[in-house]
Amino acid sequence: MSDPQIQQRFDRLLSSYQKISLFLALPALISSFSCVVRLFAANYNLSLAHAYLQGLMPVFTENGPLWCLLISLGVLGIFIALALFAAKGKIWCFGIAVGLHVADTVYGLTLFNALSPVVFSLSLIIHGVFLAAYVLGIIYYVKASRLLKEHPKDILNGPKDK
Repeated sequence: MSDPQIQQRFDRLLSSYQKISLFLALPALISSFSCVVRLFAANYNLSLAHAYLQGLMPVFTENGPLWCLLISLGVLGIFIALALFAAKGKIWCFGIAVGLHVADTVYGLTLFNALSPVVFSLSLIIHGVFLAAYVLGIIYYVKASRLLKEHPKDILNGPKDK
């Protein structure tokens, strides 16, 4: 592979990884949006909120929707920070965010088996899509890292002018 091809391949891998890294904050954003909707729609059942928020709702009886929103915004801030650091190449941030999402998935799909089959299936599909994207992000990171180790001069020095 010639110098420009190596550089282009690395750039594509890095760009794909960074896009998926920013995708880490999307589930928390969806959950926050769900909590905002819950503030204004009393019959809304928080089916899009994270599992930990669903589990906390019975604890917060009177001000449940407000607490849901505050906790959700705090979690959103954490996920945005993790996503931004992960996009800068901090794979440990990516791992923490993925781990939290996996824990939420397991918690939500095992403890909330009283959900209707449609809501359960939709939740399973949504979590599956996010988890598949995260696996793809890790694959892109590993490939880019491997390419950088194999061709550090070609990638770090940039394209050569001839």
